[in-house]
Amino acid sequence: MIQYLQQIADLKTKFHHFQIIQIPREENAKADSLSKLASSLEDCRTRHITIHYLPEARTPLAVQPITTGEDWRTPIIKWIEEGLLPENRWEAARLKTRATRFIIQEHILYKKSYTHPCSDVCLQRKGFTFYKKYIVDAVEPT
Repeated sequence: MIQYLQQIADLKTKFHHFQIIQIPREENAKADSLSKLASSLEDCRTRHITIHYLPEARTPLAVQPITTGEDWRTPIIKWIEEGLLPENRWEAARLKTRATRFIIQEHILYKKSYTHPCSDVCLQRKGFTFYKKYIVDAVEPT
């Protein structure tokens, strides 16, 4: 800081009038980040830094389509909610046995577990079954 003050004292004799104004930190954030970027470069004198502000993202958002077709959960849900069984006797017996491992609460199918009766939400992704514990806001497959 002392070096800057000495340079100012040397330069102020060359001007008719000069004024020093302190800019608040919150108004100087862009210049501050630019100076940090420039000082982190090996030789900042030979490089030109161009910053482009984009009003919106250049890459479009990817949205997965929702399929409402039948999957492995449909017969279980129909049996638990409506009492409907497949016509095949063996499939009906198999479904009854399999459905004892599931429960529906607020129109969501859960798999019962030893730790908590309703801890796993049953989901399907491209034909594979997986379970995700304690879903809070969004469903994101791992």
